[in-house]
Amino acid sequence: MTESEKSASQKNRKILVVDDDNAVLQVISRQLQSKGYETVPASSADEAEAILNGQLIPIVICDKTMPNRDGLDLCRSLRQNPKTKGIYFIMITALGTPDEKVRALNEGVDDYLPKSPKPNELLARVRVAHRILDLQEQIVELERAAAAMAVVTTMAHEINNPLTGLLGFLELSQQRLNRAPLNEENLEKIKKMLERVHEQGKRIETVVKKLMELRQYSTKTYLNNIEMIDLSTQMLKESQAEKN
Repeated sequence: MTESEKSASQKNRKILVVDDDNAVLQVISRQLQSKGYETVPASSADEAEAILNGQLIPIVICDKTMPNRDGLDLCRSLRQNPKTKGIYFIMITALGTPDEKVRALNEGVDDYLPKSPKPNELLARVRVAHRILDLQEQIVELERAAAAMAVVTTMAHEINNPLTGLLGFLELSQQRLNRAPLNEENLEKIKKMLERVHEQGKRIETVVKKLMELRQYSTKTYLNNIEMIDLSTQMLKESQAEKN
C-alpha cells in the first residue's frame, strides 16, 4: 500500500458507489475496499440522494446511464443542495462525445471514468479527489483563521480608543472626588466627566453589538498590511436599511 493509500485509509473516508448493474457495483466496491476505503452502495439516483441526505459522503462514483434518473440528473440535484454541493462527483460512462463530456463538466461533474475502469485508474482518480478535498479543507481553515484574526484585530482597535478615554475620565473623576472641598464647580466638572465616561461606554457597547450581529463583512487594510473588519461600512449599510 502506498503512502497516499495509507493516508486515505487512515482518514476512513466513505465513497458512495452508484450503479444499477449490481455486478459492476460489487466490482468497484471490492476494488476500493481492498485499498482501505469504506464504500456505500446505491442502485439508483433516488437511493443515492436519500443516502446523501442522511449522511455526509465526500466522494460519489456514479454510472451515467441508469433508468428513471441518470447520473447527470443526480449530479445537478446534488449541486443545488447546500448540504451536498461540495461533493466530489466522478461519473462512469461507456458513451459520450467530447461535447457531452464538456456539458457534464459544466453542470457539476468533477471527473470521468470509462465503463469498467481499470483498478489502477480508479484508485488514481480517487486519490486525486482526496487531494482536491484536502486542499478545499485547508482553504476553509485558512479563511476561518483569517476571519478570526480580523475580528480580534478589529476589537483591539475599535475598543481600545474608547476604553482609553473611559479609563482616563474615570481617573480624573476619582481625583476630583478625592479633593476637598467638593464645591458646585467641581461637582459640575465631575458630572461632565461621568457623561463622557458614559459616551465611551456606549461606543464600546455599539462595537461589541455590531461584531456579535455580524454575518457578512468586508475588510480594509491598514499600515503593515493589517486586515480589519470595516465596521464603518457595515454600520452605514445597516443605517440605510433601517431608513428604507
